[in-house]
This record gives sequence, structure tokens and C-alpha cells, in this order.
Amino acid sequence: MFIPRDPVRAAGRAASRSGMLPARQMLPAACEALSEVAFLLRQTTRILNTAHLVVLLVDDDPYEQLLGCALLSHWGVMPQLASDGHDAVGMADEQNFDIILMDVDMPQMDGLSATAEIRRREHLRQTIRQVPVVAHTAGNLALNFGRWQACGMDAVLPNPCGAQEMGQCLQQWCLSPTRAIRH
Repeated sequence: MFIPRDPVRAAGRAASRSGMLPARQMLPAACEALSEVAFLLRQTTRILNTAHLVVLLVDDDPYEQLLGCALLSHWGVMPQLASDGHDAVGMADEQNFDIILMDVDMPQMDGLSATAEIRRREHLRQTIRQVPVVAHTAGNLALNFGRWQACGMDAVLPNPCGAQEMGQCLQQWCLSPTRAIRH
């Protein structure tokens, strides 16, 4: 998203160059543009207010871990890392995460089994809010989504994805007012 350094001047210059607005209408147009920019900044600030999030990134591939860390660092998040499902289950027992980004295909314990075990343990502890578990995978999304949901995953974030998609995922699953209850 591009936000000009001086949105009022930018709006005024654009309006006067196009010849669409007479001078007396330039101030109201500039104020309207400024209002829209202020709205976008509020939205962006909400999305960017992610540095406090506690994120677990689970992937057996060090390269994918590096990419995931880079995407999350764009939003000010430094995730904790797990290399397989066993590690993820243990870490989820020890710490309250705001979100778990889970690879599906891993050796030893895959993401489906790990998510099912995390959900089972949450049920035993009678947690108020389940931690969102988002499949972060390159697998066939349409074909496998039902299977992933059945084991307790909340959503799927395609891999590869961009910083914008990662930000939207964090916004939806961590910062939404309906997700405000902590476990």
C-alpha cells in the first residue's frame, strides 16, 4: 500500500493537474483524501500492532523456517521455531501461543497429528480459547482442507505466501476482537 508523504498536497496536485476540480473545491477534495489516508493508517496500524504476538512456526525444512521468519519479521514478530510435530505439541503445552503456523507434511509427527494432539490436550485442560492453528503448506488446498479441518486446524495459509497474506492471517486470527479472550 502506497501512502504519500503529504497526502493533502498529493491530492491537490492530482486534482489541479487533471483539471477536474476548480480551485474552490480543492480543499474539500484534499480533506477527503486526508480522511481516507487517516483511515488507511488506522487500519495499517491495527495490522502492524503485532510485535507483542507469541507465534510458533512449525516446519521441518530450515529454508521454510527462514522464509517464515522473514515474513513474520515484516510484521515485527520473531516466532519460536519447532522442527516437528512432537516439538510443537511440547511447546504448546509449555507456553500460550497467539497462533501456531503448522506445516502439514513432516517426518515423525506430521502437522495433522500434532494439531489433533494439541486440541486433545486443550480439551483436557478445558482452555477458554483454543490457540488458532493455521496450516502453512504447499499442499493441494482445495483437496485437503476438509481433512485439515477435521484434525482441528482453523485455516490454511498457502506456502509460498507474501507479507500481505501473512499480515491478514495475523489480523484475522490474533487481533480480531472476537479472538481477544486469552487462554
